[in-house]
Amino acid sequence: MARAKNQWRAQKSDWLKKLEASLVPFEQTLAHTKFLLGERPLFVDFDLLGMLENFLYSGHYELPKSQPNIRQWYRQIKSACAKK
Repeated sequence: MARAKNQWRAQKSDWLKKLEASLVPFEQTLAHTKFLLGERPLFVDFDLLGMLENFLYSGHYELPKSQPNIRQWYRQIKSACAKK
């Protein structure tokens, strides 16, 4: 486990850049729609939410500031989940 933590620390910047690059298609889609496949959340939205929640869980990281559409989508879907 210690080896994995050390490896993460050494490569953290690269992994965060890869995450940001991987989110670009979602960012572009969300520039035109409220949710990933239209005006209401579907399975794909909750799938992405689950992955991002795992990333954000520790509180040490945040969504990329360069991707405002994803940040807005995240707030919307979290709000929708809280109402249920």
